[in-house]
Amino acid sequence: MASSSTDTDKEQPTASEPVMSVVLSKHARELVPSQIASLIEGLKDQYAVFVYDPTTNSNPSELAEVSQLDSYRSTLVIGGDGTFNWALNTLGPKRPFAVFPAGTANDLAAHLNLPSDVEGALRTIRRGNTVAIDLIKVNDRCFVTAGGGGLPAECALWVSSFRDRGSLGVLAVRKLGPLAYELSAVGNILFKKCIGQELNITVERSGHREIPQNLLHFSPGLLLTNQRTLAGRLRVAPGALNNDGLYEIFVLSAASRFKLLRILLGLRAGTFARKGDFQRIQASSAVITCSESSRFFGDGELLAEERVFRLRIVEKTLKLICP
Repeated sequence: MASSSTDTDKEQPTASEPVMSVVLSKHARELVPSQIASLIEGLKDQYAVFVYDPTTNSNPSELAEVSQLDSYRSTLVIGGDGTFNWALNTLGPKRPFAVFPAGTANDLAAHLNLPSDVEGALRTIRRGNTVAIDLIKVNDRCFVTAGGGGLPAECALWVSSFRDRGSLGVLAVRKLGPLAYELSAVGNILFKKCIGQELNITVERSGHREIPQNLLHFSPGLLLTNQRTLAGRLRVAPGALNNDGLYEIFVLSAASRFKLLRILLGLRAGTFARKGDFQRIQASSAVITCSESSRFFGDGELLAEERVFRLRIVEKTLKLICP
């Protein structure tokens, strides 16, 4: 097996020893190098550690090959929701995942109250307690926290694009934290040329397919979430659960730019949107057809660019190591 391109781990695991892989984001490598080194060193007394950085190694089959070992135990993701999404879609949910939050919003880690200090993370991993939560599949990709299309997608993906421009972009987004998503939303609401398109949504809940209908003839976009908050602190779905076999779709009502800004400020303040701001749908599966090709994001990353998005819940498939 070829050696992975890392500076912190030179040994390759064998089939006879317990194996854990560590998936790093390049932003975590730049911003929390001492924590990374401490985590890897702390794990080596229990595991053969295989370190993989998606940004410096373009061959994910190497990581996938290691994950097929009988002695493979789990994957530690050091990064944010986007890095976790990459690892999940590369490896699948066969083995448990642990997360050390080192991203922009860290929605998954915040929702599960995962420790952000090295000692707390090592204690959690060594105990190995897991919870099972739902996955959401959009076309042939998975995500866990929040996704959507239209305006919400443009806001989330702009942050990813800005962060990828270089070290200054990384540092700026890191410094802003969740505020980066809010500033992106303000910019897109104010300056995006066209906000909205026709959406047709067919939903299914508990095996009952409803009559297809145009829920809104014109909408700036929609959010799909499986937990209470997104972008760090925007409270979109206070009652959402990630283990009930359902997800929440919030379709934005056609609105002026001023009204969209007012909705954003309301969510930022922790107050739920006013009646008429969203149309809320609970579903176990849905087909969303757009009048034009759109980008769909999940966990802050681009998952698909199509006119038709098929979404379904995969119940309690993902195992996460939690305190």
